[in-house]
Amino acid sequence: VLTQVLDYLDYNSTSNHKKIQTQVQEVVELKRNELYHDKLIPFLGIDPRMQGIDLLQWVTSHIKKDVGFYGIKIYPAYGFFPFDVRLDPVWKWAAENDVPVMTHATRGGSFYLGTFDSIMNQGGFRIQSLNPNSSAMPRILNRISQLVNESDKSVKKNNETWCNVFGHPDNYIPVLEKYPTLKICLAHLGGANEVKLSAAQQLDPTTKTPYPGYLGGNWYTAILDLMTNFPNVYSDISYTLSDKDAMDIITAYFHNSPLIDKLLYGTDFYLTQQETTGDEPGLINIFLKDFSEAQISKLAYVNPDNYLRSAIHV
Repeated sequence: VLTQVLDYLDYNSTSNHKKIQTQVQEVVELKRNELYHDKLIPFLGIDPRMQGIDLLQWVTSHIKKDVGFYGIKIYPAYGFFPFDVRLDPVWKWAAENDVPVMTHATRGGSFYLGTFDSIMNQGGFRIQSLNPNSSAMPRILNRISQLVNESDKSVKKNNETWCNVFGHPDNYIPVLEKYPTLKICLAHLGGANEVKLSAAQQLDPTTKTPYPGYLGGNWYTAILDLMTNFPNVYSDISYTLSDKDAMDIITAYFHNSPLIDKLLYGTDFYLTQQETTGDEPGLINIFLKDFSEAQISKLAYVNPDNYLRSAIHV
């Protein structure tokens, strides 16, 4: 169960969506219900913009046995960077206690709904990195600078495009270089579109992306690189599982890769119902056909167990 901080989804929002405290309290009550106690594995939503809240205290007061949260959930596309210095104490604690982090890692999905200027040029926007000397910061800052100075007004009117700057896989490198043992899952393997684009670009390197060049770089291959270079970086096949063409590419790669030890099974149901093959039985069927019995055991049992175990929940 992934709680999400929707409080800052639109800088000028008057939405009546549930605030994070309300979401979390409702999940706490569900976790206490003996009908669900042993079935729910909640993750706690956090956002560096949370006002009047000590983030580390928020995390440590919920991720403990008597409350029952297991890990941390972030959604950078709502308008922040994972290397934000305000998140530093949380990442340090999570790394020291082997607590898992889950983050959204596709170009699509939901994203910040306000205007470009309200978040990039106003709205308390900041680029204070917890690791300013990271090898990735120069290209991250260059990407941000090019976006801010973009002359094409259509880009800044398309939130789904420019919000990519927040979720780019590069943004995790400063965090991981500072806390190399941090356990984090970059969900969805970058998304089905990026998986298929990577295959097309292998066949024809001139294949264009639908994004400005500075927002480019394939997210699927970038996530594979992070999984290769850092010991506790995971990914999963949730939602991406609903695209058979993407899954054919994924299975062909992971059948012969040691990275299969860091790949997690998931469906992302019920969100997948908008896809042709998005029903839960259909997704399960794709999974069972695509992987061997030994691989199914890894993705559905062994790897999730390794990912979820921490000093809090052993």
